[in-house]
Amino acid sequence: MQGVSREDEGNSAQLAATLKKLREAKVKAVFPEYSSNPKSLNEIAKSLNISVAKPVNTDGLSPDGHDFESMFKQNVQIIKEALSPARKP
Repeated sequence: MQGVSREDEGNSAQLAATLKKLREAKVKAVFPEYSSNPKSLNEIAKSLNISVAKPVNTDGLSPDGHDFESMFKQNVQIIKEALSPARKP
């Protein structure tokens, strides 16, 4: 999440503000990075009854996709799957 580092656990006010923004935006899924700890995103997704997508590749550390083109293709597929109407949390 923008403004929250991988190491940052955040606080309750920050979490409440984030949840409010996500509800208002009607977010359908959250997208972790390969090298991140999904704990916070899992809690957010559970609170909003939305899905946690497969991790997106932002730094070339995934098992697949080590160049820009393959990372881009992989991420587009992950986003497409996560936002498809048939997907459930």
